[in-house]
Amino acid sequence: MAQTQPQPEKRSLWRKFTDCLGTISVEPIMLLDGLAYSNMVVLVENLQMDKVCEVNLNQTREVCGNLSQHKEVKDSMSKEVSVFAMYNGIITAVIPLFFILFMGAWSDKYGRKVPLAVSTIGHLFYSLGYLVSSMVDTWPVEYLLAVALLDSLGGGTVSFLTAANSYISDVTSEESRTSRVGLANSIWFLGGPIGTLIGTYIYKAGGYQVLFGTSLSMYVVSLFYISFFLPESHGPFANVQKLEILPPKQSLRLRESVAWVYGIDKANKKKVMQTKSVLKRAKSITFGMMLRDFLNPRIHRQLQVHTEEEGR
Repeated sequence: MAQTQPQPEKRSLWRKFTDCLGTISVEPIMLLDGLAYSNMVVLVENLQMDKVCEVNLNQTREVCGNLSQHKEVKDSMSKEVSVFAMYNGIITAVIPLFFILFMGAWSDKYGRKVPLAVSTIGHLFYSLGYLVSSMVDTWPVEYLLAVALLDSLGGGTVSFLTAANSYISDVTSEESRTSRVGLANSIWFLGGPIGTLIGTYIYKAGGYQVLFGTSLSMYVVSLFYISFFLPESHGPFANVQKLEILPPKQSLRLRESVAWVYGIDKANKKKVMQTKSVLKRAKSITFGMMLRDFLNPRIHRQLQVHTEEEGR
């Protein structure tokens, strides 16, 4: 009898463990997205500079690899890269802004899985585009603008994080909501330094193809998880009868989407949603992304210096 007494304790510990696993929802795809994004984000700029130097300026790899001895080529490349970065920034910043307004309103009524899947598909095409571009040496850097457009049409990272945070808000209680949202975002940001570190060694081992292929495989796994393992969730106003609910095929109309974003009751013309909280969330996500983009290149630079010192 004495040997069977610890069994209830073991059983309770196992149940606590299974209950903990049962609360996992979007955390795995947030970790995969953070890893895949940071795995390639810094070296994406290296590929862009290689394309400008070798294709647009028609220079050899020897010249492009020794720009300190070719000042004219370096200056021309800097100008080309700056122009490309400007257009690339416009595409990745402006288009997701319009997408998130209408797709976010749509997901409040019809579910969060579609925005999560669409933004993940955009990331998938982004990594696939850079993978193909790294394999085709004759493609100029302007082709990468089309790759950025594919990612932006999916809503980009802002759409992904907004949908993920909204999903967590839907499936958690008021008591655990703050901690769960904070934990999930911490997991995503944790992928930043880990992905940058892994990406450096992957690039050294296999070059651009293996690097972008790794990010592509992560996005494929994430899309598979969203499609087959993540339950659907809807916003808090999904069952509000006073609002006009249209079929999915008609739900993306401009009039209906604007009315839903600003929370207009069709009958009483009253505001029923707190748009300030939405703006606050968008500002926090934007600030977090800016901080992450600021730190990632510096971490990568320190890793490069460290590896060069080890090589010497």
